[in-house]
Amino acid sequence: MEHGAIGVLSTRDLALTEIADLPGLGGSNVHMSSRSGENVMDFDYILKPGATAETNALAIAAMMGVLLPERPC
Repeated sequence: MEHGAIGVLSTRDLALTEIADLPGLGGSNVHMSSRSGENVMDFDYILKPGATAETNALAIAAMMGVLLPERPC
């Protein structure tokens, strides 16, 4: 940081967004969201401040052909 370094971290673990708030890091959370809100994989590619409220893990699992076990009622 003293020499003007920058870095980017991409994660699906929302708990890691707290790292940006640590003193002395100068961190900032930004996110992209879906264009319509219906298809979480249709990104607008516009960086917005803050952590995302959208999740796409199930959509990615479906794209990869991973079947989730049924949950008991």
